Amino acid sequence: MNIHPLDQIQSISEFRTKTEEVLISLAKNKTILLTQHGKTRAILVDPQAYQEQLDRFRLAEKILRADREIDEGQGMDQNKVKKLSETWLK
Repeated sequence: MNIHPLDQIQSISEFRTKTEEVLISLAKNKTILLTQHGKTRAILVDPQAYQEQLDRFRLAEKILRADREIDEGQGMDQNKVKKLSETWLK
């Protein structure tokens, strides 16, 4: 696991005793690694940062699917896409 230098690292016991402070830190830092006995056991992610990660992941999946479809000859002519997209924007 790669740990980004900006990630905050907190022990689970510290999380239990300082939950409110850790959650405030989460809003600022976006990710907190929770450790137990020196090993990462869980990762807390800010909800907005998590949604952004999901959006990027879904976009990557769509791009990979589109590449596969093009390789399989299922692509659509650019002019047809342009005409379709013009109707979607009306």
